[in-house]
Amino acid sequence: MILYALIGAGTFALSYAYTFFSQVARGEKLVSVRRRMPAEPAHVWERILDGSTANVLPDMPVQRRHDDEDPDLIETRIDFDGGSSRRLERIVVNEPAERYVLHTEEIDGTPEPYGSSQWEGYALRPTKKGTEISVAAQGSYGSVISAFRLWLALRRRANRLKALSTPKAPQLDVASAQNDILISIMATASFIFLFGIDYALILVPLLLLHEYGHFLAMQLTGQPAPRMLLVPFFGGIAVPNQPHKSAFHDAFVSLMGPGLSLVATVGLYLAGTMVLPQPYAWWAITAAGICGFLNAFNLLPALPLDGGHVVRTLCESVSPGTARYALMALGAACALLMISKGFIGFAMFMGLGLMNAMQMSGHSKYPPLSFFGGSVILIGYLLAAAIHVGVYMLVFGF
Repeated sequence: MILYALIGAGTFALSYAYTFFSQVARGEKLVSVRRRMPAEPAHVWERILDGSTANVLPDMPVQRRHDDEDPDLIETRIDFDGGSSRRLERIVVNEPAERYVLHTEEIDGTPEPYGSSQWEGYALRPTKKGTEISVAAQGSYGSVISAFRLWLALRRRANRLKALSTPKAPQLDVASAQNDILISIMATASFIFLFGIDYALILVPLLLLHEYGHFLAMQLTGQPAPRMLLVPFFGGIAVPNQPHKSAFHDAFVSLMGPGLSLVATVGLYLAGTMVLPQPYAWWAITAAGICGFLNAFNLLPALPLDGGHVVRTLCESVSPGTARYALMALGAACALLMISKGFIGFAMFMGLGLMNAMQMSGHSKYPPLSFFGGSVILIGYLLAAAIHVGVYMLVFGF
């Protein structure tokens, strides 16, 4: 008996809920959906005007045209299995890249099916990372269930608009990747030729770790499909596919090569001095010293080294007009230091960076670093330089 009573009560409750949501809760309803997308408002606006959002299923061809005599009247025809649907809409508001509102005048011969005050619209608002769009509709949609169906339709429309408006990220080029691998193999052979196989086996992993630090930082800052490779007789490079989005991203990517290499510099030195037996300890300590030297050299405040890029970003954040002269002075000092140590090739390399500094425009392409961002970059730069130099001096003594 109790079971039958519960079943009866449940049936009554469901019937009452259906009646309420289907019949009682009628009247004007406002439904909206918001999305954010990394695209300029003008680009989103183009997708709105071409009617692409009306086709929410790939197998539903959409034909959309403006009336020849009344340009504000739009006819949309959607073909599907078993028939088609025809909709007439009138443009009520047309404010380019800001707001676009339509009123449905007819659907399949039925005039104003959602009432005379019905409207559907798009409102666009620029943000720091692109555009925020609100897709909304208001009208007499009959019931809460109908309004829910409308919300689902607006949601599909907003998602499709986001998919169509978001720029596609560059994909990894297989041919370029194969070329990068081939060049890296040639670079490994060049290092064996210059330093012998023993030291080349130390050098190549350290170079790859350094470049992977840049590569990882590019991925963390949203760079699509970056590349990294070794360069014969030179070292390695990591290549972004797009300009950096901010000064902090630029400096962070430059700093992450020496930053990630701290793992090898400190880890190998500690392993060689405290854990490993001979002769493995000697190899670990030597590798730590080489890693310290490579990254300490890379942190010198001269272009085109990583340290030069970090210092350039810091100087441009403080005084863009004098950054060029600061980089020229630092580059000349570093070149003289290399000459005094007998590293003529390194000095010539820095000469190229000195020419790069001379061609700086005196205007930063990014807004200046915040105090917090600049402090993080400066502290990271000084700390990484101190540790790499310290380990190098502990191993080689000069």
